[in-house]
Amino acid sequence: MKRTPIKRFGRISQERMDRRVQWIADHPPKETPDGRKYYFCHICVYFQEEPAVAIVWFNRFVLEHKEAKGHLVFGESQEDDNLGPAHWDCNNEKGSQQLWQMKSSPQTGKPNPYI
Repeated sequence: MKRTPIKRFGRISQERMDRRVQWIADHPPKETPDGRKYYFCHICVYFQEEPAVAIVWFNRFVLEHKEAKGHLVFGESQEDDNLGPAHWDCNNEKGSQQLWQMKSSPQTGKPNPYI
């Protein structure tokens, strides 16, 4: 009996990967004079972190959902205004919370300036 191998990526995962490629094409990263590419982490920017803290290098950023995916239908969750670059740590700490629900900055522990 022939077995079918487990798919590494399902349909939704593939759509998200395709969406990331499109998002990067629509929002190219900034570049330093020495050619390194970067974005500003939208979570750090929310917490008014210094630019040096908020920089996330292109090869290390994750595309983060500002509004949790569970609160929106798939198409809405993948729209440009709901996606933003972030540090992996910031994204992990945020989880499925909204930014205003976070008590402090994942990078420096600075309290939420909007609470």
